[in-house]
Amino acid sequence: IWNSYQWDGGVWALPVAADIAVMLYDPAAFDAAGLPYPTENWTLFDLDNAARSLATFAEDGTIDTAGLSDLGGYMPLVVLNMIGGGVYDDSGLQTTPVLNNPAIAQQLDIWSALSAEGYMASGFQGGFDAPMILAPSILADNRRIAGERKFVALPGGRAALDVSAFAISSGTQYPEQAYALAAFLTTQPDVINAATGVLPARQSLSGIEGSNTGGGPGGGGFAAANPQTTAQLQPLVVNALSAADARFSDRLTTAVTLMNSDNLDATTALLEVEATALTDLQIAADRAATTTVFVTPPPAEIVLGTGEVALTFGVQGQFGRGNNNAAQEARWDSVVSTFVANDPQVGNVEIEFEGGGTDVADMATTYDCFYLSSNAVQGADLSLLLTLDPLLNSDPTFNPADLVGDTLVQVQSNGQTYAMPLMIQPEALLYNADLFNQNGALLPNMGWTVSDFENALRSLRLFPDDPEPFIPQENSNTYMLLLMAAYGGVPVDYSTTPPTLNFADPNAINAAQQVLDLAQEGYISYDGLGGAFGGRGLRFGAGSDEDIALYNQLLNSFVIDTVAEDVSYGLTTYPDGAQLNAVAYDTGTAYISANTQNPEACYRFISALAQQPELFDGMPARASQLNSPQLVAAQGQAAVDFYNSVDVALNNPNTLVFPTAFSGGITAVGESLALDWLYRAYDSYVLEGADLAAEVADAQIKAETYLQCYSGIPAFDASTQNRGDYFALISACAVQADPEMSGLFNN
Repeated sequence: IWNSYQWDGGVWALPVAADIAVMLYDPAAFDAAGLPYPTENWTLFDLDNAARSLATFAEDGTIDTAGLSDLGGYMPLVVLNMIGGGVYDDSGLQTTPVLNNPAIAQQLDIWSALSAEGYMASGFQGGFDAPMILAPSILADNRRIAGERKFVALPGGRAALDVSAFAISSGTQYPEQAYALAAFLTTQPDVINAATGVLPARQSLSGIEGSNTGGGPGGGGFAAANPQTTAQLQPLVVNALSAADARFSDRLTTAVTLMNSDNLDATTALLEVEATALTDLQIAADRAATTTVFVTPPPAEIVLGTGEVALTFGVQGQFGRGNNNAAQEARWDSVVSTFVANDPQVGNVEIEFEGGGTDVADMATTYDCFYLSSNAVQGADLSLLLTLDPLLNSDPTFNPADLVGDTLVQVQSNGQTYAMPLMIQPEALLYNADLFNQNGALLPNMGWTVSDFENALRSLRLFPDDPEPFIPQENSNTYMLLLMAAYGGVPVDYSTTPPTLNFADPNAINAAQQVLDLAQEGYISYDGLGGAFGGRGLRFGAGSDEDIALYNQLLNSFVIDTVAEDVSYGLTTYPDGAQLNAVAYDTGTAYISANTQNPEACYRFISALAQQPELFDGMPARASQLNSPQLVAAQGQAAVDFYNSVDVALNNPNTLVFPTAFSGGITAVGESLALDWLYRAYDSYVLEGADLAAEVADAQIKAETYLQCYSGIPAFDASTQNRGDYFALISACAVQADPEMSGLFNN
C-alpha cells in the first residue's frame, strides 16, 4: 500500500485506505460444468477455457450470459501477472512505457478473442450474473451482490490494490501545513471509514471503528464490516500489484479495443498505443514547463454591518447543468448577491454544495437552512427542523394553490409543514425521433393515449430479431404501475395511508395482463421485477442511447441536456388512459434548522430561491414559474413544454400520483416491500408462464400478512432508532409472511 504512490523518485500521496481486486466465482456454476475451481496459479489459458465453458446460450445460439465479467477493468492486471512484471522502464529520470513485447501480444490475442466473441463482458454491461467476475473485493462483502460466491487472487497469483490517498497540490503556498493535515487525516477512523476500500492503509488502525458507519475500512456497513472477509483479504496485500506496478497497463485495454475495432494484430496495436503513450508523456512534459498551478485562496472574510447577520445554506446533490457546473454556480452567486443587496438584515449567505449522501441530520446540524434533492420529511428526525407554518401563514405573498400537485401535502407530517417544495422531478419518457420516423411510427405527443403507445411499439418492432422498443432505464419498477394505471388498473392505491393493496382486483389483473403481454411478446424489455427493496436486476441508464427507441428516466440534468442539445430526442409524458392517468415525481425541498438563530431570514432566502427555478435541474414546484424566461434559457423550450403538460395532468382529477424510487424516505421503504410479492407474481407470469390471477391472489395474501405485521412496528424515529435495527424489524415481518424471504434477508 505504501509503495502505491512512489515512482520517478518521489512519494506522490499519503495512502488512507485500500481495496483489492480479486476474482469472484460461483462454485455451483463450476460444479455444474464439471470444472475445477480457479486458483491463484491459473494462466490466461485457464481463464479463457473456463469463460467459454461457463457461458450460457440463448435458443438462437447467441451468448446469453458471458462466462467472465470484468467489472473494474482489471484484465490489464491479469496480463501483468502473466508476464511477471510491468510494462514500463523506470531506469531513467522519468518512467516510460514498454508495451511492444511478444509475451504481451500473446496474452492480448486471448483477451481480444474472449471479448470479441462475447465470452467476456466489460463494466456494468456484464452485471453480476457471470460465473466469474473480476471485481473489487468490496463486492465480496456484499452478500446481495456476491451471493454464495467465493474469491481468489487474480489469475497469475497476485491481487491488485486500489488505494485511496491524500495528495498535496503543487500550487499550495503552505506545503508543510498541507502535509501535516494530510498525515493527520490518515490517522482518523472517521476519515478512513468514509474512504473507498476494505482495509485501512495503516496497520495500526486495522479493526478500529469510527462513528461514521456509512462504509469503509473503519467498520462501516457496505465495505469492510465482515471480519472474516477482511482476514481472508489481508494475506493478499503482501505481494499485491500496486498502482506503481501497474503504470501504463491501462494502454493494454486501448490496444485490445484497437484489435477488435480496427482488425489489428496484437503487435501492431501495441506499437500504436506505445507511440501514443510516449507522445502523451512529451505533451505533459511540455505543459509542465509552461503551466503554473495556483490554489484558489479562500474568499475574503465578509465584514457584516451593524445589525446584519450571515446565513449558511447547504445544497445537497447534483446542482450543475450537466458538466457545466461553473455556469450553475454562477447562477447561485448571482441570486445570493441580489438577495443580500435587497434584504435589510442579511449581509451574507454562504452556500456550500454537498454530496448526495448527506441527510437531514447532517444538514440540520451544519447549516441554518438547506436544500435536499428529495423529500426527507417522512422518517426524518423532525425535532431537528423548524415548522414553517407560522412563517407561511404570515407571508402575504405565499399562495398554497400555486404549488403543483400535492407537493405541499407531501412535506407535511402530523398537520405541520416541515419543508418548502422548490422543484419536482417527474418520471418522463424519452423517445428517439429518428427511430420512430424510420419505422413509420407516429411521434409521441403530450397527451398521447395507450392506443397510440401500443401502436408505436408494434410499429417499432416488426420482426422477432428487432430489439425491444421500450427499454426501461430508471432503476425502479414505477413505470409498470404508471402503464397499468393508463390501462385502467390500480394494483396499489397510494391515495390512502398506508397504501391499499388491490392486487387481485379484476381491473388491476386485466391492466397488468395487457402490459405484461407486451413484455412477453418482446415490446417491453423485461428482466424481472422482484427483489426486496428494488428490482431483481439493476438498471444503470443515464442519458440517451441511440439504439433505444423509447425509455423512461426520472428527470435530471442529463435528460434535460439530451433533449436540449439533440433534436433527435423528444420528451413526453406516460400515455393517458380512458379512465385514469398517472404521474410519478420526487420533490426537491428546502428546510430550516431548528438550531438557527435566524429563521425569518432563512425563510426569506428560501422564498427567493422559489422564484429562481433555473437554479434546479427539474420542474418548478410553483405553477407561476413554469414559463419563466430564465427557466427556458437554462433548460430549453422542450423541457418547459413537458412541465406544462405535467401540470395539466396533475390538475386532472383522474390523475393518480405514484411515488418514485426515492420518495418518502425510510418509511416508504417498508411500505414498498409489500409490492415485492406482486412483482414476483408478474415475473412468474412473464418468465414462467404461470397463471396470473392465481399468482396475484397468493401475492395479495402474503403482502397483507406482511403489512399487518408492519403496521405494528412503531414509526421510525431517527433521533433514537438505528436504521439497521428498523430494517431488521421489517425483515422479520417479511419472513413471517413468507418464509422463502429468509434467504434473501440473511444475505
